[in-house]
Amino acid sequence: MAGSRDPNANPGRIKVVPLVEIILCLCGLAMCSLMLEDCLVGSMKGRVLEGKIETWLPKDKVQQREAAPDTPTEEIRVALLWDEASRTTIRKFGNATVRDDTQLQNLIRYRYSGWVHCGKPEIPAVVVDAAEMVPWQDVMCVVNLAKREKIERIEFAGRK
Repeated sequence: MAGSRDPNANPGRIKVVPLVEIILCLCGLAMCSLMLEDCLVGSMKGRVLEGKIETWLPKDKVQQREAAPDTPTEEIRVALLWDEASRTTIRKFGNATVRDDTQLQNLIRYRYSGWVHCGKPEIPAVVVDAAEMVPWQDVMCVVNLAKREKIERIEFAGRK
């Protein structure tokens, strides 16, 4: 009988503590796998990206530019170069070196307003030509300046 001190009364004694521990571990594993599955399926179904940048990467633009060098430029190119000596980014707009964000935004605004004045605001694209060592923060700064001026076409220059 249960609770009896007689060893012959209950010959098949079952140890319940390890069995309960195994069941609790299996329940925990099942709950974790269900939560993980819910997270993965939820992220694949309809999660919206928090930040989205509409940009175009060049496919055949380099060959096109080499084939027709006399065509007028239809882009606003900003070159970002890395100066290893001072460990800073050098910004170039055309042949001019740009000192700060305000000056760069004014140059982009001036060039873009020329296209708007001609009645072709969709033509120019801001092309960001960044060197390999330039921090992403500086690249995104140029993208943000172009977005502030309501320029929709932003491209990144390709490397050969």
